[in-house]
Order: sequence, then C-alpha cells, then structure tokens
Amino acid sequence: MGERLPESLVRDNLYNWLGYGNLNGRYWFIGREEYDSIKRCQYLEDLSDYYRVRRGFDHAEDFVDVWEMAYGRSVEKGTRTSTTRHYQAAFLLALEGTSPKGRNSKTGKSKTASYLFAEQRFGRQDSNHFSGEAFPLRCHPDKPETFEPYQRVWDSLEDYEAEVLPNRIDLYFTKLKENPKVEVIISYADTDEFVKPMQKRLDCDLVGTRPANKRNEFEITRCHFDGGRSVLLIDAPFFGQGHVGYSEIEALAEEIPNLTEATQ
Repeated sequence: MGERLPESLVRDNLYNWLGYGNLNGRYWFIGREEYDSIKRCQYLEDLSDYYRVRRGFDHAEDFVDVWEMAYGRSVEKGTRTSTTRHYQAAFLLALEGTSPKGRNSKTGKSKTASYLFAEQRFGRQDSNHFSGEAFPLRCHPDKPETFEPYQRVWDSLEDYEAEVLPNRIDLYFTKLKENPKVEVIISYADTDEFVKPMQKRLDCDLVGTRPANKRNEFEITRCHFDGGRSVLLIDAPFFGQGHVGYSEIEALAEEIPNLTEATQ
C-alpha cells in the first residue's frame, strides 16, 4: 500500500461510479466501499491498474461484465468475494419468497453462493436491484495504512470523507429522484454515512424496528418526495461479523410488500 496515486487518477474515480446493477431496480443496497482482492484479478497488477480501469465506469455497471471482462476475475470461482454480498443475496432470495437458509439442491452450495456465483444473478444491469457504495475509494477506516495511496490528495481520512461524502449523497439523491421504480433502500453503511444524510434531504417518518439478530435491529423509515412518491429506507447493521441473521432477513422480507404498499 506504499504507492501514492496521482491526484488526477484519484479524482477521476470519485463520482463516476456508484455501484453494480440497475439504478431503476426496486431494491437498493448501500455499503461503505468496495474491497475485493486485486490479487485475484488477472488483468490488474496493482491499485493504479484498478483505478485506471474504473475511471471509465458509468454510475451503474454490470457486476459480471466488470469482474470477467474488466478485472479478469471469474465470477463462477468467486467464492471468496465480500461477505456483504452474501447478505444482499439473502435479502434478494427472501424477497422472491425463497428462504436463504440451507443449500441449493442443484449445486450443493449455499443458496446465497449459488445466487452469486453459479447463477450469476447479482448486480446485473437487467436485474431488480442495485448495489452501491457510500465511498468510492478502497480505504478501510480501521486500517490507517490503506489511506496512504491517497495522501497526495488529502492529509487524512477525515478530510477525504468530509469532501467526498456530501457530493456522493447528492449524486445518490439525484439518481433516486431520476429512478421512480426504486421502492426500498437497505443501507449497511454506517448510519452517518448514508441514512442520516439521506433523511436530511427528505421528509421521513419512523415506521418501526425489526430484529436483525438477538442483539441488533433494523430501523425502518418511510421517506417522502414531492409529488406523493415514498421509499422505505432501512438502516441495517453491518452485513457480516454476526450482526445480521438469515432468519431475521427472511422475516423482514416477508413484511416488505405490505410496507411498500403503504407507501403508494
């Protein structure tokens, strides 16, 4: 991580790309940042290569196309992809009426792994969902060394976040207004990184909370646009490290059709 990237390359990657999938899909998922291993990508040697490729991205890209054609990484063999994607797949399966628990009878793998890798349904541009990131750069807040590549641009992680986050939220807000089919946003980024900034831009009322596991909760608000349109905004714990359970995801997914019906 010792390489410091040129400022122009870093800035070219701040606002052009938001995530994978269909921005006009019914469901949005918002995390903190992408952090898959570059070492597993045949076409990428280092962080510079990653950003040179990514500077050409649009706001929404197709996950399979990016991995296989831009990065040179097999989706089918991607079993060690981010754990957060398994939880997104669990939600999507449950929203289809399929329990995310157990194994797929055809593949022998977990149902979420089959959704992601064998069936390659995650993050497709013709899908019913979008998977985005609050922040654009690979930088872990608990690992200070991961900020070193960006020190030609900002002195600290705090400076980077203070500059970039408001602009990213403005961009998400614009995309949300432009895409009327979005009904549910599930954010597993830190509350201050997405949920609170979005709530400040909309008139929101609390629907309630639901269990995420024995210790954590999902908080659900209904957010209203001018003209009568509303979306459900679900503030979720981090997707991983035991913060969320599949049983609780399934229970919440069963409720969502009734909750979204009430927003119409």
